Order: sequence, then structure tokens, then C-alpha cells
Amino acid sequence: MRVLSGRIELLTAEIHFADRIRFDCNSQSEGNHVCNILCSHKIIMACVTTQVPRHTVAILGGGIAGLSAAYYINRKYGPSVRPVIFEASGRSGGWVQSFKNDNSLFEVGPRTIRPAGVPGMSTLDLIEEIGLDGNINYVPADHPSAKTRFIHLNGRLVRLPMELATLWKTVEPFDRPVSQTLLKEIFIPRKKVEDDSLHGFVSRRFGQRIADTVIDPLVRGVCAGDARKISAKFIFGPGPLGIEQKYGSVVLGGTLMTILRRQHPDPHENFPNLKEIGTSTLATTARSEGWSVWTLEAGLESFPVKLKEKLTEAGVAIHENSSVKSIIFDEGRQSSEVEYLDSKTNTLNKLECSHVISAIPSLNLASILENSKPNLSSISRNLRTIGSADVTVTNLKYPGNVLELQAFGFLVPSIEKELEGLLGVVFNTCSFPQGEDTILTVMSQGIDIDTIDKHIRNILGLKDPSVVDVRLLSNCIPQYTVGHYERVENLRKLIQESKLPLTLIGASYDGVSVNDCVFSGRKASEYLPLDSIRSG
Repeated sequence: MRVLSGRIELLTAEIHFADRIRFDCNSQSEGNHVCNILCSHKIIMACVTTQVPRHTVAILGGGIAGLSAAYYINRKYGPSVRPVIFEASGRSGGWVQSFKNDNSLFEVGPRTIRPAGVPGMSTLDLIEEIGLDGNINYVPADHPSAKTRFIHLNGRLVRLPMELATLWKTVEPFDRPVSQTLLKEIFIPRKKVEDDSLHGFVSRRFGQRIADTVIDPLVRGVCAGDARKISAKFIFGPGPLGIEQKYGSVVLGGTLMTILRRQHPDPHENFPNLKEIGTSTLATTARSEGWSVWTLEAGLESFPVKLKEKLTEAGVAIHENSSVKSIIFDEGRQSSEVEYLDSKTNTLNKLECSHVISAIPSLNLASILENSKPNLSSISRNLRTIGSADVTVTNLKYPGNVLELQAFGFLVPSIEKELEGLLGVVFNTCSFPQGEDTILTVMSQGIDIDTIDKHIRNILGLKDPSVVDVRLLSNCIPQYTVGHYERVENLRKLIQESKLPLTLIGASYDGVSVNDCVFSGRKASEYLPLDSIRSG
């Protein structure tokens, strides 16, 4: 290091007027790193160092959460901590998957991302950091697809009112002015509960009509779930339910809190370096311009593809076609041995690691732990209480600009029995045009393509699509049923009490959106318990 320091001193004159000087470390192979000293983006010196990682962290799952965890661990700890990813399938990225057909772009999973909250800003920071900020397409808040949403009710499409003026008059789909509903809520007695279903909470406080025509279809569209089972406490956060428990009325309590400038604690307020999140040029622009949603020009899959590329450049091992079969935790819980099957070679391999981060569905982790040592049946049972839903995603392309409606799309309430199985339809090319063609995405459960085609003909008048792509996504969306918040809290408590070097991240626990998954990976890197990890 003295030689390096002396060399830097000799270069002082050369870099005096430089805009910056930095070290750029690129892993060339496991343990070997080529470090370049860059000045004004020019390499002025290079040295080769060898550093053996002190810790190895096994990451189960190469979806967006697992990739993000590996990226942030590598960024935070450098070569001293080696993340190793195990992905059972032949590709990384999870449900974030894009494809081209007939010169058009389609999405299998999520198609847009909202720049909302701390997680939303954190994702935009990451997009800029990995060099994808030049590939952003976004929808402004005043765009028709941001302001217009429909539900299908009584055999036709009904626009959901979003303007303040509609508070004072009766408009479909409601049976009274919303202002009257809010006034009535003040006098409804509280129901003492720890949690409630979304439908139960909203129908109790604001009436069944709002629960049936707004909350029910929204839950079906977002998580393919039943609003009568999904947790209000987890989806809404502790806010509305907590206000009811404290003040008796959500409207009255919320008004008092506003007057007194009281706020519920921000769940991210203690996150390290919180003030730095959202300071990127991209995040600042999204806030100032009021983006509604955004995507990437080459499809959202270019996000995990770029993350994988960055990780590979950094020397992070990503084992695809490798399913973890068991984990052996030692008696002191200071190290683990991950056993995984390489399906390409049909060989069973082992990796010793200091910590395990699970970014796979809870049901998959439960199966692994049931084959692990020591006996972790209590944790496995809790993991199995977090269910998931199947969704069929059908992408349709119609030649020409044949859709008259300019909107985000429409959702279908469960009370529409003649459309049973149809969850909703997204008007993709209203938000992001692709030439003169019309592209729709249909979400459904348990109905075939002929039924879907019939519904699209009857509702939108569209027929004879040139592209039809149907894919069943099995167990793709976790279901946060009543009590989910407590179940996840109890799971993490059990893991902590068992002194297991195990961290749970991903969609099964803290949110199903891309933002939630990416941020869960970032949190895992920040709270990685290195103090309790045995040095390698």
C-alpha cells in the first residue's frame, strides 16, 4: 500500500485539474481483482490484488429480489463478501420477462413500475446507477391512461370517478355522493380487531357499494386475490385500521391528525442513508415531472438482464439450472452448507456459506427446510401459511389502431358473474404506443382462450388478433391474507430465536411489486449480520 500511496503522490500534478479521481475495481476471477485508478475517466495506473472473501452469502433465487440483493451486497462490501446466486430455472429475472413477436414487444409479468415512495425512488436510483436511465419511457400524470380507469358493471364499462367535483353528486358506480359516505363514516362505531379483510374493513366503514365496485376489482387486478380474504392491515399499512382503533372514525381521525400534523411512523424512517435515496437525476426528474408509471424501451426484462451483466462483470457467481435441495446449519448457527442440484450435469454439489438469503417463494423455501438440518418444522409450517395464486396472462395484438377508448384498461368485480374468471384487461398501447397496432394484456383464472376472445369481442368490439400468446403463471402472486403482517413478523422472530443465519426477502413477505422486491434486496444488504458471521 506504501508503493501505491507513493505512486499517487507522484501523479498529483497530473490529476490536479481533474474533475474526479476514483478507484475502479473489476473482478476478473474468483478472488482476483484488477483495480484501476481513473482520472477524468482515463486509466492512469493499474494494479492487481488478490483478496480471499471473508464471507460467502448464498442467495436462493435469481429473480429481481435475489439479483438486487447480490448487487447491493457487492456494492457495499466489495470482495470481502462473496454473494452466490442459485436459480432453479434456466434464466434469471423471475416473473420479469419480456419477449418479441411479430415485431412487437410483450410482457409476461409486470409491465410498468410506479415511482412511488422510498422503494420507488430507490429503484429509479438503481436504474440510473446501472446505466439504464437513457432507456426510460414514462407516462405523465395528466395522460389519459393515468387518469382513466374502467370497471365492467351490469354488462358495460363504467368509468371510475377520479375528479374532486364528483364528491358532491351521485355518479356511477356509486349509489350516493362520496361526501355523504364520508360524513356517515364518522358516526359508525369502531370494531376492535387486530386485522380485517380489505372488503370487510371498507364495507364496514364506507359501505358495501364501494367495497364491491372499487376495492374488490382492484385486489383482483393487483394480486389476483379475493378482497374478502386479503389483509387490510398489510395492504393499507397500519394507518387506516390503526386510526379506526384509536379514534373510532377514519375520516375524523385522519382530519385530526392532519390538523395536529401527526403522522404514522414511516416504515423506512430508520433505513441507513435514507436521505440519499431519491437523489439521482432520474428520481428527481420523475418527481418534478409527475410520472405516473414507467417502463424500459426494450422491455422490463432489460432491468434484471442488466443487473446480471453487472454482477457477472464483478465476478459474482450465478448458478442457473441449480435448485437448492437442503441447507445444513451447524450447531453454532455460524455457517451453513447449501446442497444444490445442477440439472444440466445432474450432479449434487455443496457450498459452505456464512449466511443464506432466501428470495424464493415461501412454499419453495418450506420444502427446502423440511429436508434440512436441524429440524425446522415450526418455521416450515409458518412458511406454508403464505399461499399464492395462479394467473393466466394472454397478450393479444390487433392490426391497426382499433381501440376507441383511451384508458389504462378495465377491471372486473367478482359480482359480475357472467364474466367469471376474467380479472381485467390492460390497454398497453394506450400508455406506450407501438406503431399503429393495438396490444392488450388479459389477466384471467380458469377460462380458456375461446372464452377470453368472446369477452373481448363483446366488451371492446375487437376480433381476429394477429398475435395470441397465452401463458399460465403458476403460483406467481403471493396472497397476503388476514393476519399476514403478524405471520411474517412471527416467522422472522422464529428465525432470530433459532439463531439461523437466514434472511427472508422477496414477494412472499413484504410486497409483490418490483419496487418492493428490489428494496427488500437492498434492505438485506444493509442489515446483513456480519458481526455474527464467522470469518472465512
